Amino acid sequence: MSLGVALVLGMPFGLLAGAGGEGTALAQSTRSDLTQPVTLTTLYWPPFTGQDLPDGGTSTGIVRRSLEIEGLDTAVTFLPWRRAVDMTTMGYVDAVFPVYGARDRNCVLSHPFQASVLGFVERVDAPVSWKTLDDLADRPIGVVKGYINGETFDRAVEKGTLTVESVVTDVMNLRKVEAGRLDLAVIDRDLLTFLLTENPETLDLAGRLQFNARALDVKSLYACFHNSKRGDLLRRAFNEGLAVVMVQAAAAKEKE
Repeated sequence: MSLGVALVLGMPFGLLAGAGGEGTALAQSTRSDLTQPVTLTTLYWPPFTGQDLPDGGTSTGIVRRSLEIEGLDTAVTFLPWRRAVDMTTMGYVDAVFPVYGARDRNCVLSHPFQASVLGFVERVDAPVSWKTLDDLADRPIGVVKGYINGETFDRAVEKGTLTVESVVTDVMNLRKVEAGRLDLAVIDRDLLTFLLTENPETLDLAGRLQFNARALDVKSLYACFHNSKRGDLLRRAFNEGLAVVMVQAAAAKEKE
């Protein structure tokens, strides 16, 4: 996924134009309140994030560039997702990314910088047709523990309309679906493509699994900064740097 393709569409006009809101630049006195480096946590979620990926993944590249444009060094640590979130919530690091939102997290959201198409993985020889989540009430669905899967889906789980089986990795869900132990499992579309085409551990599943024809949701992705004075200053700096990154990406796309 190129940087231009990865950036989420529909950004606020003020962000791109640098008008209103947080302003075009943080005051120098404000910047003096920030110490470096900016500490960030994320997970292994290719192609968005991954220690072994170019730039650490597309999300990591955008986050780092946005902060570095503002003169801020970065230090990114890759952790299991629940731990990555907790490190930010407790204030041990400055931010966690990429997140769908700030529900139940003691952090403040940046502007969105990418989008995740959320849906289901299914077997090629056993596609599932559905119109509403009620149609899936009799099918146990695989999820990854600690992941947010969209308000509608998560609400249906809380109400007992849907039954889910939790595992700790997406790869485990893929194996369960391929083996027929589950009909469906929630997954990001780009992650599934990566796992079926680039991940050695799951290349054998190519041609057996596919993304369901109906998407579950399209979720904007954010960086979530610790809810503190420093966190808010860093969020503002990130948003300003992101505006520059977006302009650069748009210019590069025009030249293609």
